[in-house]
This record gives sequence, C-alpha cells and structure tokens, in this order.
Amino acid sequence: MGGLGKTTLAKKVYGNKWSGPRAADDSCFAELGFQKLKKLLLFNLKGLKTLNIHEGALPVLERLAIQPSPQMEVPSGIHLLKTLTKIDFLDMPIEFGCSMLPQDGQNYHIDEHVPNVFFHGTDADDPTVLSLR
Repeated sequence: MGGLGKTTLAKKVYGNKWSGPRAADDSCFAELGFQKLKKLLLFNLKGLKTLNIHEGALPVLERLAIQPSPQMEVPSGIHLLKTLTKIDFLDMPIEFGCSMLPQDGQNYHIDEHVPNVFFHGTDADDPTVLSLR
C-alpha cells in the first residue's frame, strides 16, 4: 500500500494541482498525518481503487472532494473524519452515489455523519447532481 508522506503530499497540495497517484491502486493517509489540513481536493485519480484513511489522520478536515476515480470504492475511513462537513464526489459512476443513499445504500454508514454529501455523475448527456443528504 502506498502512503502519502508529508513531503510528497505537500508538493502536490501546494503546487499548481494535485496530479494524484497514476500507477498505484491504493493510497493511504496514515495515523497522525496532516494534523492542520482543512480542505483536501483529490483530482485525476483515474487508477485509484482504494483510499485508506487511518484513525488520527486528518483530524480537522472539513471538506473533501474526489474527482474522478471510476474504479474507486467508497473510502471506508471517512467515518473517522468527525469534523467533515462536506464531501463532493465528482465524475463518479452512478452506482457509487447510489451506494451512499440513506434509504438503502450499502455504504451509507460510512458517511452518514457528514451533513453535506454531493454526488456529481459521469454522464455528459445527463449530468447528475444529487444531494445525498
């Protein structure tokens, strides 16, 4: 599993844009990582399948945006981000968004504590924007 160290992520966050992992299937935010980060925007993650967030990582994160990662599973560590107030999933498959619906989504428990969750679908002919809360 590839971890994102402070130096590596700092270059990507503070540079012009985050280019994201290209060859890796997974990335990890380790325990005690990024103690002051409030906004995390993850873009161009087309090869990413899993994003692991460990307990103690990103303790003051308020906003998370992920775009696009067509093969990505719902990051299970989102439930550990207690200060999160908004998540945007952009250009993700409709099945991904449906899995987080309160009524019958199998992944709803992962982000149910987040008051604002938005899903922006991938269909260019019918752009879907769903507020999941």
